[in-house]
This record gives sequence, C-alpha cells and structure tokens, in this order.
Amino acid sequence: STDAETQIKDINGLVKTFKSSEIEDKVKQSVSLMPADLQKVMSVKEMTDVVEYLSTLKEAAPIEKK
Repeated sequence: STDAETQIKDINGLVKTFKSSEIEDKVKQSVSLMPADLQKVMSVKEMTDVVEYLSTLKEAAPIEKK
C-alpha cells in the first residue's frame, strides 16, 4: 500500500507535503497563525469577505467533533 501524505501550509503560504511515515508527532497549536487584532487593520468589506469565505469552507468540509 502507498504511504498517506500530509500537507502543511507554512506562514508564507507555501504548501509542503510529507509522507505520514515521516511524521513523528502532530501537535495542535494553541495560537493561530493569523495575526492578533487583524480586524483593526481590515476594512468592513475585507472582514465581511473573510467571514463569507470561511462560511463556504464550513459548508464544504464540516469540522469533525471530538
């Protein structure tokens, strides 16, 4: 069987692909990569666009409940 892959998007938006067998440990970070207080530098239109985009992601791929 082929080894599953995991993709990670870094802070610069570059996607890196790893074989699952190469990953020793996965840790969910407690801090988002999104800059703090981002809403203070965004217009209302930009913030609305972000929220609308995020809502389309939720519809496309529901979040797993653990």
